[in-house]
Amino acid sequence: MTSQPDMLGKYHIQTVLGKGAMGIVYLGLDPDIDRKVAIKVLHPHLCEGEAGQDFVRRFRREAQAAARSFHSNIVTVFELGKHGNTDFIVMEYVEGEELQDAINCNYRFSEDEVIFIVSSILKALAAAHAQGIIHRDIKPANILLTDDGNVKVADFGVAKLNSFDQTMQGSAVGTPSYMSPESLKGQAVTHLTDIYSVGAIMLQLLTGERIKADKLYPLKLAEFMTESLNGDRGLKISPKLRALVSQAMSEDANSRPETALSFYQQLEKLSTDNAVSFQCDDETQQKLVSVLAAYVGPIAPMLLKNALLKAKTTEALANILSQSVDDSEESEELLEQVQKIVKKISFSNDHSMNNSQLLICDAATQEKLLAVLRPFLGPISPVLIKKGLLHARDHQSLLATLASAINDDKESQEFLLEARQLFC
Repeated sequence: MTSQPDMLGKYHIQTVLGKGAMGIVYLGLDPDIDRKVAIKVLHPHLCEGEAGQDFVRRFRREAQAAARSFHSNIVTVFELGKHGNTDFIVMEYVEGEELQDAINCNYRFSEDEVIFIVSSILKALAAAHAQGIIHRDIKPANILLTDDGNVKVADFGVAKLNSFDQTMQGSAVGTPSYMSPESLKGQAVTHLTDIYSVGAIMLQLLTGERIKADKLYPLKLAEFMTESLNGDRGLKISPKLRALVSQAMSEDANSRPETALSFYQQLEKLSTDNAVSFQCDDETQQKLVSVLAAYVGPIAPMLLKNALLKAKTTEALANILSQSVDDSEESEELLEQVQKIVKKISFSNDHSMNNSQLLICDAATQEKLLAVLRPFLGPISPVLIKKGLLHARDHQSLLATLASAINDDKESQEFLLEARQLFC
């Protein structure tokens, strides 16, 4: 297809969302349910001949891999279709930007922000790995920061469908700066190659450093790690997080965290080690678990435990629990039920917070706040607002937290001046 089509299957094509070396992504409309979708197609010239058939197989494998890995942190695949001679993948339309965009804006990530983003990636990979799927191209350009503050993994185009007792050899597939040593050498690849890639992203977000081409052949990973972790930014990383990055990027695959889930659990422990547990009596906890279990099942006690460690107010506790549910309507229902349960413990906890105002920020105000913040901080803005709403005591502390993420003092003051008007 040399020009933009009007239709692909039943889908109405509206505009181009992006182009790459492999293909093009369109914004489409599903007429049956009036839903926006993203539709990916390969460039026609890549589909010619025997090599072209390999591209088509890889393309179809992406749809199979992503569809088998249904998770809130993975871009959902709705359909694998064909229009004439054109194969296409219909995916969830994600409003947001790539993590690479935030990196390109030279945004400096705090350790909490890195833990939040990386934890989201690891939850996605844990779901994929449980299905025997290795992504093999985890990189910032394949990580989406959504406008509602979520993080999603995209592009399973080079994923392999296999079980962990098997390996693949013979070709290096991926993006060099984030590829594991074994993958670069064309050696056996397992799920641990994804663990390495996550470590490489983590290091870049914390230090601004990524391994360059001149360090790859021959690979001088130990030298690169030493330089990065002993630079100005590297030395500021907390010891436990520093050790975890080093472990994830170990040249010996067997020395890395064993699974994405265990890696995630170590990060969660780092984020809660210094947290003060929210005071909530046993009876109230039982009620919360009972309500939460109706939406999330047997993991309800674990989710509540984590929420109690992170929350500083009853409103924050309710918000954290409601975000355990992906469906927006169910999330609102859960939020309302939790708020009723925790209402009676507001005074005992929130008075200890210097009688701070419970943070209330409706969806419309959040959108306005995002519009004000985005010119200063770009694609990371939704993530910062989401985290700020969970932890800030009141509107002023929320704005102060967001302003502190803006490095330029003049721009920080400009943001505060405009944002304060939203809460007048």
